[in-house]
Amino acid sequence: MRILGISALMAMMCVALVGCGEDGPRYVIPSQKWRDITVRIESRPAPPVAGMNEFWVILNDARGIPVPNAVVSVRAASATWSQAIQDGHTGVYRRAIRVEDPIRQPLVVQLRVGKEQAELTFGLDVEPQLNDQS
Repeated sequence: MRILGISALMAMMCVALVGCGEDGPRYVIPSQKWRDITVRIESRPAPPVAGMNEFWVILNDARGIPVPNAVVSVRAASATWSQAIQDGHTGVYRRAIRVEDPIRQPLVVQLRVGKEQAELTFGLDVEPQLNDQS
């Protein structure tokens, strides 16, 4: 009976480890800089599709510390601005918006920190990158 329990435990651990691996290529939108802030975008789903997509705007300063004091708004092409919701004080700002054509429509991000403001444009038709297997 003990051998059966150990075998079952080992089987569950193998299944759990297989679930931790990434499948296929990873979709990466290149980050941009504004002032000393690195702006990174992630999407759900990845890559973005026609329809509703959730975008995460991730802000870190030059030291890699999250930037929690920004006001972030997003839009796809010429649509109206939608303010992102800050996810705690982690420097992550989230918002779901409609994307009509992810090949031709860019994501435009508006950042406001204090009295300064900027708009950054991110192309959504980025080629997938192979996962680093090292």
